Amino acid sequence: DAAAEAKSCWSLSNLAVNDEARTRIAGEGGIEVLLQVMEKHIGSSSVQEQGCRALGNLAVNGTNKTAIARVGGIKAVLAAMQQWHAREGVQAQGCRALRNLGVNPANQTRITEEGGVEVVLQAMRDHTAVAQVQEQGCCAISNLAVKTENKAR
Repeated sequence: DAAAEAKSCWSLSNLAVNDEARTRIAGEGGIEVLLQVMEKHIGSSSVQEQGCRALGNLAVNGTNKTAIARVGGIKAVLAAMQQWHAREGVQAQGCRALRNLGVNPANQTRITEEGGVEVVLQAMRDHTAVAQVQEQGCCAISNLAVKTENKAR
């Protein structure tokens, strides 16, 4: 059920707090399983929030940034944010995941091409009083703006 899956995503995000754990989780197929859970439970804001949180933690690792993007993680984060635009927790964790994924140049392009700039800006407009959405959103946009062609967006 969705509640159990949300707790599993939360647990995975708590385990992904150091590079050794992040590498092991990815190596054991954790990224793919996480994305399957998010896809299966797109109707659960809790699963989406905790899934984005786990992806954000896993994306601190450079190799994982590429792996997450390769298997559809950017699309999953954007889908969660679009589905649950009124949920500040989903928006904050989604912006945080995009922030961490956006440190990678290839991901900067992919996030921008998939509409990530607009999604982050909408989250910031919708949640002006939520500090975490504003902070993570600003950081995500800042990382995306490193790439010259993204600055015009």
